[in-house]
Amino acid sequence: MRKSKKRLGFWKVINNPFLVIGALVLVSIPILIVLLSQRMKAEVRQAAQPPEAACSNPKTNNEVFTKTYHLRDLTQGFGVVPTKDGGYLLSGDTIWSTGMSIPNPFVIKTDTKGNALWSKQFSSQSLALGPMSSRHIGRLAAETTDGNIIVAQDILDFTDDKYENSKEMYGDILISKLDPKGNRLWSTMIGDWSIDRPQKMWATSDGGVLLLGKFMKTGYGSEADTEAVPKYSIMTKIDKGGKILWTKQFSWAAVDMQYLADGSFVALADINIPLPEAQKGSLGQEAVMTDLPTIIRLDSSLNTLWAKSVESIPMEINNVVSVSTTGLTMGKTKLRMTAGDFNAVLPTPDGGFIALGRYPVAAYQLTPGNTGITSMLDPIPYVGVKVDGQGNYKWAKRLKTPFGTYGIDFNAIRMADSGFVLVRDVIRDTAGWAAKSKDLANKQEIVTKKCKQFNCKMPGDENKIPEIKPYAEAATKAAQVMNEAMASNLEVIKTDADFNPKWIKKLDIERDLSGYNVQPTADGGLVMSARIITTKKHMVLGSLEPYEEAVLIKLDVNGNAGGCLAVSDHRQVSVDDVSQYIIMQDMSVASEALKLVINQTVKPRVTAIKDTVRSICPYGKNLTMPTCSYLASGTVGSTGAPGSATSTPVAKTWAQINFENAKEGKLENTKSQQINDELMVILKKVFNNQVKMTDNMAGMMLDYIFPRLLTRADVEEVQKYYQGLGYKIDESSGGTLYVSRVGLTLHMDFHITNLMSGKLEVLY
Repeated sequence: MRKSKKRLGFWKVINNPFLVIGALVLVSIPILIVLLSQRMKAEVRQAAQPPEAACSNPKTNNEVFTKTYHLRDLTQGFGVVPTKDGGYLLSGDTIWSTGMSIPNPFVIKTDTKGNALWSKQFSSQSLALGPMSSRHIGRLAAETTDGNIIVAQDILDFTDDKYENSKEMYGDILISKLDPKGNRLWSTMIGDWSIDRPQKMWATSDGGVLLLGKFMKTGYGSEADTEAVPKYSIMTKIDKGGKILWTKQFSWAAVDMQYLADGSFVALADINIPLPEAQKGSLGQEAVMTDLPTIIRLDSSLNTLWAKSVESIPMEINNVVSVSTTGLTMGKTKLRMTAGDFNAVLPTPDGGFIALGRYPVAAYQLTPGNTGITSMLDPIPYVGVKVDGQGNYKWAKRLKTPFGTYGIDFNAIRMADSGFVLVRDVIRDTAGWAAKSKDLANKQEIVTKKCKQFNCKMPGDENKIPEIKPYAEAATKAAQVMNEAMASNLEVIKTDADFNPKWIKKLDIERDLSGYNVQPTADGGLVMSARIITTKKHMVLGSLEPYEEAVLIKLDVNGNAGGCLAVSDHRQVSVDDVSQYIIMQDMSVASEALKLVINQTVKPRVTAIKDTVRSICPYGKNLTMPTCSYLASGTVGSTGAPGSATSTPVAKTWAQINFENAKEGKLENTKSQQINDELMVILKKVFNNQVKMTDNMAGMMLDYIFPRLLTRADVEEVQKYYQGLGYKIDESSGGTLYVSRVGLTLHMDFHITNLMSGKLEVLY
């Protein structure tokens, strides 16, 4: 029997190398993620309790409170820093009239109970994007060793007289030093052309700071690229008097960076690898599909010690590898791809590091028929990748919680006990929002139909026509129910140093809660900055709009808030070993000295601003025993226990992955059964019992899959067995084998050119 037209059409496509290139670029990443997701699913397993020694932590006095801070109509808390006196610095932006005015940066100093000691605003216009801004780029503050405060903000309205008395419109970084009462001591403006944004800041022993910023030099005036976005990071040293001592530019834009105890650094960046000029017009022997997340180790002088990418197992295809005047050169192309969306790197207690990220939502969304993640709001798992101090890959784990999420970002910190805390925005009602959304759509459809029936002419008629009004009210109520279900909550996860989850909390405050920063506190707990959409409203352009308030949330060592917040415990979590699905490769990165284009003393206004503090949870202080229980334990296969001195995990091949993902097919008729019974005996001998029949195509043909790639030698081995059974060999070349006997002809197509899967198709 001949192959169907559908299958023949498919082979015409894949034999065209240019169509293959385009198709693979579009679909390779979604296919990769889904195959790994299907393979790596694991059941939740309750771990045994850790040894008694792990539970010997003494009780500590833990403080808890939750307070909001209302400056103007919108008050957004972006950054928080614990201070030596037990209080906190809360930084953010405040805006009049629900976004109808410009945002201004602010800093609030609190005592240990969250009470505001003073509140100051800067007259400069903030460049921050509010709730849309990255959690790693916001208002920064640091308490210096000389007892003062240094803050860094990105602003728009700096004027530089050197440039024709016009504003440098793209945004620069304003650094100001305040005394303990919030009075300005000095201010310095630094920047390059285009957008400059502060990322992180650390106090140094001389009373100054190190500032990490994201810059992009694009020229000025007619030469400027007004649509440019930052693409590289700089580190600059600022002394206690505001003088820039040195600045170093990196060839990469940092996603995260940590200043380590010995004065060195570890960073995380997404590295772009452009195609060599010789490969233009083809994919070449190696193509990089996306920027690759990379862990970068730097010494105290910011020289690179090593850099390692975090990648998925590369795909391989037969393809055009070069184009010249003499024609096309065919070969093998390796497609390198990211192993996830990584945005945090932290030191581990054994001198190594862990990169933390998540699997990208878009990859699941673009894949037809995927049943793993079907909505942009479904739960997305975290992934943790561990390396030792020399950058050697040790293990990788995937951790999945039950909550859906809007966010593409999260915060992660290392705690004093060497564990980690991760915080992100999640949906209030992950399980129920879809049904509530559907109910709303149904009720709105009824209103639309009724409006057509009764000839609604103006917006609002649905509430005036008696026959429609009950349906309109039902739709309005359904909208309120859905909005409440989709409100933002905070998910807080505590893990140990090996990324095993110890507890998970979900925090819910009023209408909507979104978190921005988290920091460990001296009592073993943690403090978070956030913003809430309040239940209180004010009039804006003729309609009532809710206020937004900045929030400080102080949790104890076990993630509890003192019993007054809607804090819920959750035990639905899975964690599994994914070490064999990730590889790491050496990367080349560089850094060099940079002279800042903009570097001068300025005098911005810093003024007091009225602050209304509201206590959602009253201050409390209690003796608290750190929890010792674990929610689940990870599985680490042949690589040994997490943190052990074992060799680098061995990555699976795509042939193995596809074989393990494949499901056994069902035989449809007697003839297929007879052919399969005879052929399966042969295939088990040739492939060491590693074979699955995956599809009978309604009894018209048979498909088989193997855990390795096929070769011409496999074809010849199968041919010998059929000859021994008395079959005539009609054709045998490449991956084709035709055999026959009286009443039966078998056409076998061994996919010996397939570099991703071992497959055999048999027509009869």
